[in-house]
Amino acid sequence: MVTKMDQRKVKTRARFRKALLYLLRDYRFEDITLTEISKYAEVNRVTFYGHYHDKYELLDDVINDTLEGFRESVLKRAFSDSAKDHSEQPPVMMVMLTYIQEHSLFFETMLSERRVPGFIPLFINTIEEIYQHIILSCGADVDLTLYRKYITSATLGMISYWIKSGMIDSPDYIANQVKIVLNENPQRLFTLKGTEEKLSVCSKEDRRVQRTKQNLKDALLSLIQQKGFESITITDICRTGNYNRATFYAHYKSKQDLAAEMIDEKILHLIQSMEMKIPLEGKKIQDSIQPIFNYVEDQAFFFKVMFSGRTVPGFLAQLRGQLRVYFYKKVELLVPEFESYTVNRDVYVEYITFEMIGMISYWVRSGMVHNSEYMAKQMALILSERSGDRGFL
Repeated sequence: MVTKMDQRKVKTRARFRKALLYLLRDYRFEDITLTEISKYAEVNRVTFYGHYHDKYELLDDVINDTLEGFRESVLKRAFSDSAKDHSEQPPVMMVMLTYIQEHSLFFETMLSERRVPGFIPLFINTIEEIYQHIILSCGADVDLTLYRKYITSATLGMISYWIKSGMIDSPDYIANQVKIVLNENPQRLFTLKGTEEKLSVCSKEDRRVQRTKQNLKDALLSLIQQKGFESITITDICRTGNYNRATFYAHYKSKQDLAAEMIDEKILHLIQSMEMKIPLEGKKIQDSIQPIFNYVEDQAFFFKVMFSGRTVPGFLAQLRGQLRVYFYKKVELLVPEFESYTVNRDVYVEYITFEMIGMISYWVRSGMVHNSEYMAKQMALILSERSGDRGFL
């Protein structure tokens, strides 16, 4: 009898979890009611309260149950008897993608534009925990912690790309593409000559206008750190910047308009730092990467605020989008070579974009305990690691 009751409880909870996931495809979590969940699950509210206190507990159950299954599935395959024979061992990337394919409703929902706030950090932590068990060593001079962060970011990039592309390709195909990317030395994108396109950030505005706009941006950034973007009012910005509302509206329509210009400006400067012309003769890849971390270090306050939990909505998507466009242009310079390879250019670009953001994000979030030179050196070493050393992917 107990077994039957347990089985019934498991099935009922499964119905509630599935109902929530289906509702999340069309509605924000904050807008979903218990009545809607119960109706979709075809179970009454009284029964719901017999399993969960509220929808938040249900959400936690959905996320924890699926991510725990993800972690256990990957580690089980990684440490199975067949893992002793690398010729029979499937790449960890393929095992991850296979599990995601089997739980596509969950991952498509959680990684969509309507995703639940806070899920991405949990997912990243789960991936990193898996690699802590699998990646036990790396190159002699490579920081193992940074190496795992790099691989975690690249993995998240591949998973996100695959899901957003509709999971048209098989897990085996994507896993194989990652191997090809590694064989094609991704560091080359950082040492190629410029994209021919001039990225102009020079402003023709009057210096007084430039100064006023910069002060408003500084005020906004300071306020975001203090109270979060959503809570900020135009009055707050004017008071902090010591301007009246008329002055604000002479330059911007809204706080969103002000934030967008600030972010565009910073990202454009970041990309410009990646375009600094450094002679390649006698130079190392570190010299090509160094300006990127120099810029982030110089703009530490901006990046610390943007990578915090109080950032402007859409910042990461905007950063990814602009870096993706930039790297696509760089890849175009390799077109003659790509013609002879089987590498998927989209996979190549997504891989580079996510690992770049991942390294910067980790550095900023960890308090920048290392200087820009150390980060550039580590990234150069990681990018130059032989693909054979990353056979787990």
